Amino acid sequence: MATVPSWLNERELAEEELRVIVEEAPVGLIVANSAGKITLSNVEAQRLFGYQGSELLGRPIEILVPERFRAGHPALRAQYLADARPLPPGMGRDDLYGLRQDGSEFPADIGLNRITTRGEVMVMASITDVTERKRAEEERRLFLERAQQAQKMESLGVLAGGIAHVFNNIFQTILGHTELARSGLPPGSLVDENLQAIFGATRRASHLVSQILVYSGKGSREVRRVDLTAVVEQMREMVGPAVSDKATLEYRLAPGLPFIRADRSEIQQVIANLVINASEALEGSAGTIWVSTGIADRNEREAPQGADQLGQGRYVFLAVEDTGRGMDEATRLRIFDPFFTTKFMGRGLGLAAVAGIVRTHGGGISVRSELGKGTTFRLLFPAEEPNST
Repeated sequence: MATVPSWLNERELAEEELRVIVEEAPVGLIVANSAGKITLSNVEAQRLFGYQGSELLGRPIEILVPERFRAGHPALRAQYLADARPLPPGMGRDDLYGLRQDGSEFPADIGLNRITTRGEVMVMASITDVTERKRAEEERRLFLERAQQAQKMESLGVLAGGIAHVFNNIFQTILGHTELARSGLPPGSLVDENLQAIFGATRRASHLVSQILVYSGKGSREVRRVDLTAVVEQMREMVGPAVSDKATLEYRLAPGLPFIRADRSEIQQVIANLVINASEALEGSAGTIWVSTGIADRNEREAPQGADQLGQGRYVFLAVEDTGRGMDEATRLRIFDPFFTTKFMGRGLGLAAVAGIVRTHGGGISVRSELGKGTTFRLLFPAEEPNST
């Protein structure tokens, strides 16, 4: 803490006290003259921007702001110094970044005030590093997004499950009576062909109902210990012909993974769905699809779908990545909604069924995507003991 010498006169004492207050202020303070040159910087400002002592004095204030902000920053525009009106808020106090001496940036809350000293008009900027606040706001946003998504999925799951059970009973009745009606008909008759068409359409509708039950977590399942890498290996021949001829399908599979408890057929459905989606995202152009497995720890930011049920510990992951068109944020937030599709012809539940399967396995999904830069789906499943076989 700086001290004030006892021999100073009253005016000098006031100036020295002011200097001490400025130096010890908990926020960064920068003063620039009408030429835009820095005439004062306190200790906190020097720390924020990575300068020592008097290194900032006489330098243009614009060196403290990234180039993309310089044209619109009021403190860097000389006409505001001569203008009698109050300084405008500019681009918003929370929308600016400071530029450190080493070239790194930090989000900053920057307040501006016009001051007059010794007849000269100057601008004083107060700077606060808001990195932690921004991080907390982002974490809160992600938490609320996950909570809203989980609530929506739970409500849709309850509704879908109830409707599916009703329709399943109706379809079973239609299938049973169709079989009975066909049993008394000669094969190949017109009526038999019509009944076969009814039977086939009902079977397809019944399959869709099964997908709805999977989505709602109420479908019939056979859960056992499964080696995820082995399941992916077995799916190679099945999904290979389903991808575009211009797509390169590459595998990065980790051997000896811990087992997961899963329904093998549902995991196969997930793999097929994600790989085919990745192929369609290429839109007939050349591109690459990577299918990966491995071990991962739970990451708080990683799984917006099902993150609330993921505890700490080890997980086995399945990742499907493509170099396709990618998605914007609005699309990404809706991809797990039932029947939502960006295709001209929808294909049923799609990713909603994937989300339901992962949820019933106690796992979670993360999705990273950017327009023109592809998409990555990463699925986490709770791991059991290591697979030594």
